[in-house]
Amino acid sequence: MFSILRKIRKIERQSYPEFMLYLQDCCSTEDVADYCECSVEELIIVVSARAYFLATPTEIVDLAGKVGLKFMRQVVAALAPLKGKVLTVDCRKATNRYLHLLAKKGKIEIVSESSWMWENERILHMEIQIQ
Repeated sequence: MFSILRKIRKIERQSYPEFMLYLQDCCSTEDVADYCECSVEELIIVVSARAYFLATPTEIVDLAGKVGLKFMRQVVAALAPLKGKVLTVDCRKATNRYLHLLAKKGKIEIVSESSWMWENERILHMEIQIQ
């Protein structure tokens, strides 16, 4: 797990401005679960060399890095057990684009969408249902 956490921290540093870095001090799966506000058993993690995805049964916590089609297929597979459930997500514009792509492909349904400001960055709040 240490090598996975090292990848996650590196991708987070490359993907976000400093005020959005929250995983840099995570040293264990338990730390990541605490950050995601879930148990270790509920934690959903997908990691590649260039991207990572963190979720719980109620929330998509983070999707960062250079996300490609293969990675998104892995994310969809990881979310499959949650079919029918509604999850919340607060995301930047780039992540929003991937979620809209999943909606076009019928993998999720966007239930609602609004936005708010964090520092000088527009954050999109969404509720999505896994299809």
